Amino acid sequence: MDSARKRHAVVVGTWAFSAEPVKVAARLVSQGCTCEDSVENALNLAEEDEKYGPFQVGRGGPPNQNGELEMDAAIMSGKQMSFGAVTALQGISRASSVARCVMERSKHSMLTAQGAQDFAVQSGFHLDILNTQSGDGASRIQSSEHQAKSESSSQHDTLGIIVLDSHGNIATGVTSSGMKNKARGRIGDSALPGSGLFADNEVGAVCCSGEGDQIMKFCPSFMVLELMRQGMEPETACQTAIRRITKRVKPSPPFELAIIAVNMEGKVGAATTVKEWGDTVTGRSYPGFPFAVWSGIAGEEPQIRSAQPET
Repeated sequence: MDSARKRHAVVVGTWAFSAEPVKVAARLVSQGCTCEDSVENALNLAEEDEKYGPFQVGRGGPPNQNGELEMDAAIMSGKQMSFGAVTALQGISRASSVARCVMERSKHSMLTAQGAQDFAVQSGFHLDILNTQSGDGASRIQSSEHQAKSESSSQHDTLGIIVLDSHGNIATGVTSSGMKNKARGRIGDSALPGSGLFADNEVGAVCCSGEGDQIMKFCPSFMVLELMRQGMEPETACQTAIRRITKRVKPSPPFELAIIAVNMEGKVGAATTVKEWGDTVTGRSYPGFPFAVWSGIAGEEPQIRSAQPET
């Protein structure tokens, strides 16, 4: 990459609980790791740490109607617009790592259910019993206090990360446990290119979170990226997409949707329909949609910013 393209790195994550994953990505990208490596390792932190699972994503996450944890994940690299995804993946917590293997080692772009699991095992991943919020035997690990907390709070099941590295490459990834009590085999927006995420080195990257069954009807990640391609700043592009979607679903109230975007200059934008969000791990409430941003200064902690819905 020529020197004209070199710029400071930026890392952004959806929801306040992304602060620690964003910190992981920031450390790695500061050390010269690729944006793809940084995205994957950030997602892995949440997928593997059970403090996130009962309320957000990964191990111990919300089960489907059969009491099984099914993960959706995707990674997209803006360099060659490479993409890999897995959906309805059981028995492997690091779904985003399997998605990256699909991107780099498979002739296909997306694998699902048993096919995704078979590919993962063939790629060297080990099957594991992933504890869920409810289910049989050892999966009943959640205390009654945590269960009550989960039922009464605005838990979220998706983590999205965007990393722009100093070499002018950008990547994004999303991992999700999916909605609680979903039908077996249900797939949300998270792993769908153009819906849950999109990246292109010519423009930037976008990822979304919210009510996946509605989000996938509108391809908001692709919409925002194309608005940025036309010259809009990330913030304006995100707001424009939210406004367009909200207008289209009227007279129904807007569904939950939160968008983050980063352009190739490192500018960050976000927009949302969310009025308030409660972090079920810390117990803290935030106005609007809280998201974590690291602005490229080595050693600096990620900042929590908040996007507010239009009234």
